[in-house]
Amino acid sequence: MVNKLKLGLATLSVAAIALAYTPSVSAAGNNATLRVVHASPDAPAVDVYVDDKKTLSSLTYKRVTSYMSIPAGRHSIKVYPTSAKGAGTPVMTQDVELNAGWDYTVAATGKLSSIALRVYSDNLNLPGANKANVRVYHLSPNAPAVNLAVKEGNVLARNISFPNATDYLQVDSKSYNLEVQTATDSKVVLSTTANLASNSVNSVFAFGLVGETPALSVSSVVDRRGAGTPATGAETSFGFMALIAGMVAASGVALKKIAAIQEQN
Repeated sequence: MVNKLKLGLATLSVAAIALAYTPSVSAAGNNATLRVVHASPDAPAVDVYVDDKKTLSSLTYKRVTSYMSIPAGRHSIKVYPTSAKGAGTPVMTQDVELNAGWDYTVAATGKLSSIALRVYSDNLNLPGANKANVRVYHLSPNAPAVNLAVKEGNVLARNISFPNATDYLQVDSKSYNLEVQTATDSKVVLSTTANLASNSVNSVFAFGLVGETPALSVSSVVDRRGAGTPATGAETSFGFMALIAGMVAASGVALKKIAAIQEQN
């Protein structure tokens, strides 16, 4: 299925475009796909129940599950500490409406004292040969904002703040010289190179805390890859990990969305 494209970034010299949502080829029939991310830095391991049935066990901090198929419609999601064995009051409860053919990320975000579930609409459609799609999730609760720019070129993203995610950025699959800039004064705090594989969909997650434990860190996931794309595992390292790690040097920062994310509360 061909992705619909927003044309607001057509003047970018790196030919980057933000992708609007289209139903995914990854979810079949009347099902949706859903994954869960444990991003609460001081929360214990948790069990996740969907419609009062245990679906995930002992999900630890920084874990990103694979996408799983679930019937479309309204579902109740409850999260319990693993030690509770599903008894007592869950630490989080939320009803979500899942559309057939759509992909979702459900993330437990914030410190335990203010923990909340965030639901993001994803898009696993492959970009095609010589293209790569990348999305960044800012899940560090105390990190301020930055810009992402091509060195001596255009700013690709501005002022992303917790707990937002960028829309998918489609770029040519090649090596990029990128800079992280402070959002307030565009000061360069990190220069790095990002290498993105052809015909792949990628997510980058910023976890942790600035100046506290656990420290700010990043994980990257290849969500989907087409034929001929090297298999790199569920959680991998590529140039964007170093890019987001530069948030430490900037007193903790993250990326701002370049197009509206579709988010359910």
